Amino acid sequence: MIANAGVSIDQDNSSLGDFSIVRRTFAINVDGVFNTVEPLINRLMTRQRGQIGIMSSLAVFIGLPYAASYNGSKAAVRVWGESIRYVVRKSGIGVSVICPGFVVSGITSSDAPFPRPFMMPTTRASAIIRRGLAQDKARIAFPIGVKAAVWFGGVIPGSWAARLLGG
Repeated sequence: MIANAGVSIDQDNSSLGDFSIVRRTFAINVDGVFNTVEPLINRLMTRQRGQIGIMSSLAVFIGLPYAASYNGSKAAVRVWGESIRYVVRKSGIGVSVICPGFVVSGITSSDAPFPRPFMMPTTRASAIIRRGLAQDKARIAFPIGVKAAVWFGGVIPGSWAARLLGG
């Protein structure tokens, strides 16, 4: 099963002027994943096998401007997925958290006020995800260029990262 729910509807200033957008983003992105996993998890545990893919994002590793609600909601599902991996492994179920960078899709087709480096076609992203799921990788993160950049941003002091991002 792949639990994939995602919208990025933040507006200027990460929708801080309208928290209904923040709540809606979390409801779709987090509850959407739960609504996929909940009806099937007991069946998988009963049969003692299966693989769960939980769609997150590389955006979860550093607080980026413009999409605070998206980043926060995807961070929530990443940590949840990584945590349940240990619990369901006892029942023979694998969990892989998928953290893609920019992939050509409806969510990346809008006019975003920021660059989208290393944009990847869906066919390439799909192949990476399928391979990672088949290998029961704990985390499937790609492309390497964006993965390295967000990792770097996450390990440097917060004040340096803020300066790099214009904050």
